[in-house]
Amino acid sequence: MPQTPTSPTLRLMIASENAHKLEEMQAYFTQEKLPITVVLPQSLEGLEETGDTFTANALLKVQFAHQQAKEANCQWVLGDDSGFSVEALAGQYGLPLFPGVQSNRWLTAQRRANLLGDNAPNFESPITHPQRCMAVFSLLGDNPNRKGAYHCAMALLEVSTGDVSSFEGLCPVSIAPTAELLGTNGFGYDPMVYPVINAVTGELSDRTMAQWHMAEKNAISHRGNALAQVATFFKLR
Repeated sequence: MPQTPTSPTLRLMIASENAHKLEEMQAYFTQEKLPITVVLPQSLEGLEETGDTFTANALLKVQFAHQQAKEANCQWVLGDDSGFSVEALAGQYGLPLFPGVQSNRWLTAQRRANLLGDNAPNFESPITHPQRCMAVFSLLGDNPNRKGAYHCAMALLEVSTGDVSSFEGLCPVSIAPTAELLGTNGFGYDPMVYPVINAVTGELSDRTMAQWHMAEKNAISHRGNALAQVATFFKLR
């Protein structure tokens, strides 16, 4: 009777330097008992996310890391691009999906000063995730439409052939009715949104995404949805 392997058999390079994303991905692979060893690229310096969609940027990442993965004896490279969108702000600053692919880059120092006023730090200080959240609250105001969503696209490149498979995940959310940030478990826009936990009824969680534990979050999140498809891909091979 064949024995179940007890050690990792696949080397997977994750084309990211985002520690939070890496933590979520490794936790998911471990949870699914996938025989995967995660390898990080030496550097992604020079990578420019110029795609106008999440999928395009995910593809750019795996292509950029392809040679490094080959040198590290990895069989696969996984790249993801993800972001947040606010339905009522579609078209803001010329972004059809706002902030969409610009989720971490749309808030410039000038926009921060305009939107946060006296609460904004000087131009030289780094822009933080809480400031991005508060700037979205400022743009949204008392608009009753609080619908939003997290989006994730993943590209999985087979190092030996260069073949690429793509996967997409979505997590609908509702933006908090008041400018309040709650929770410390997440990152990005997590403290300002409540995930939809029943797609049929539209029922919301009573906790923000940043108040969910990682295992809970992976079960419903955009990244968790995309990773589930990646896991199925590996299990069917």
